[in-house]
Amino acid sequence: KNRGYVSNPGHTSQFVVDMKGQAYVYYHGYAKNASGSFDYTTKKLFADMIVWKVQGSANYEWPTIFDPEKQNIPNTKPEVDEEPQIASSMQISNAEELLAFSNASRENPFITGVITADIDCADINWQPIGSIDKPFKGIINGQKHKIMNLTSQRGSEAALVAYADGGASFKNIIVHSSCSFASQWNNASAFVAYAKGSGGITFENCGNEAVVSSGFNAGGFVGKAEGAILIDIKNCYNLGDISVDISKNGNSAAAFVACSNSAGTIKFTNCWNNGSVNVIHTDWNVDNAFFVGNTTNNNVTVTNCYDLKNVLTSGTI
Repeated sequence: KNRGYVSNPGHTSQFVVDMKGQAYVYYHGYAKNASGSFDYTTKKLFADMIVWKVQGSANYEWPTIFDPEKQNIPNTKPEVDEEPQIASSMQISNAEELLAFSNASRENPFITGVITADIDCADINWQPIGSIDKPFKGIINGQKHKIMNLTSQRGSEAALVAYADGGASFKNIIVHSSCSFASQWNNASAFVAYAKGSGGITFENCGNEAVVSSGFNAGGFVGKAEGAILIDIKNCYNLGDISVDISKNGNSAAAFVACSNSAGTIKFTNCWNNGSVNVIHTDWNVDNAFFVGNTTNNNVTVTNCYDLKNVLTSGTI
């Protein structure tokens, strides 16, 4: 209601969004006062509009538009449901929060997680971090805490992280010996089952103590790397027993990276192994080794690393 006028709500309108993303409503209506009637066109900012109760009669007389000030209706902008915000970082102090972080990573693959206490995962049904559509590209800082009693048994990609891409970083994490990771068919690891894409994935000051097994590609830190991924592993160790089952067409096992079809480089600095690397049904030709079980390129560098388990080195290194 314009002051001094009774207005028809209008018979035509336009909803317009300008180049800056601002939304407006143009509406055409009629009004009358003691001097007569006239039509008008009004432009209003959409966010400033409110819905007024309109009351009309059957004989099409002018409707009465209730003034919100006189009817004690608050003249405020309408409430708009905001889209849920996706977390960019999370503090992780228990198993439920670790699982929540995993779920969030499939919405925001760049999420950062900071572990603030040892995590006992005995009572959760683990769903790995990352997905094939949104591989993990974020950061997990364990702050030297342990992940314990985490069990992942899947058809493929059993690990803490199922899929990772360039940008993923793992720091100060210990996967405890109470954990286990087993894939019936493809790619298992304590950390990353399948690294793909391009860019760098880093592991620093991390340790695996868990048992890892797979029908195809089992590695303490990476099951399989593919694409143009660069893997940098520094100040890390493996104590876990790693195995592949050749009866299921198994291929590669290694204390660190089982298989690399990546055109990128793999670097090891100040790393060591004291876990066993086993192959079941050894009548097949299999690649198993300390650093990399199988690789299609020679871009592997090793600096100041050692093996205490005398792993059979029929693989690349």
